Amino acid sequence: MAEIDQQHGPLLKNEFHQLIDTVPEKHRNLWQVAVYTGIRPGELCALAWEDIDLDKGEIHISRNLIQQGIFGPPKTKAGYRTIKLLDPAWRALKAQKKLTGAFPKTDVTIHHREFGKTEKQKLHFVFMPRPERDRQSPHYALNSIKSLWDSAIRKSGIRRRRPYQTRHTYACWLLSAGANPAFIASQMGHENAEMVYTVYSAWIHALDGDQIEFLNQRISGYNAPIAPLRVNVA
Repeated sequence: MAEIDQQHGPLLKNEFHQLIDTVPEKHRNLWQVAVYTGIRPGELCALAWEDIDLDKGEIHISRNLIQQGIFGPPKTKAGYRTIKLLDPAWRALKAQKKLTGAFPKTDVTIHHREFGKTEKQKLHFVFMPRPERDRQSPHYALNSIKSLWDSAIRKSGIRRRRPYQTRHTYACWLLSAGANPAFIASQMGHENAEMVYTVYSAWIHALDGDQIEFLNQRISGYNAPIAPLRVNVA
């Protein structure tokens, strides 16, 4: 087995719980959504309540924060996607709506790929640095996300990684749990399942312990299959 890159490997389940136990609720919600949806940091910064249907359990990804105050399309055409929410992500968004759901919308300009084409939108951002302060930015910047992450890593004492590893964690956890790679690719905005295998399969061995625990949970209580009856054919 190839050596796992410590800076780029996925979070283990115990590491993730250790991390979110050290942060306040609004940051805990943010990291739960990041890990359990696999969205890119720029998509996380650009996420608005207009993109979310909690009744259907879906997030619609259609924009990305490129740099402070500048929004554009997702990284690739496949990045336009609908994410089916896992329960932990749904619960985090439900809790987050109580924190930022009543704040006013913000006027933003979306810069499309076509040169000179822009679009005005009024957005109600999900994650806000300090919504109680009028002069604060209504959304996180990419470097703010990194600062939050680095602080959580230090406080939790887990090994250092980049915030982008929340995305890798989502992919590896789902692969390790037996999810269809084509489904994972569609949720993450990859063109096809081959990309999932190429990028993430090297880290799956790091999660073998979690996989054994998962399999034990799935098969506990199941009876062994009964051998089929022999049928005599004349």
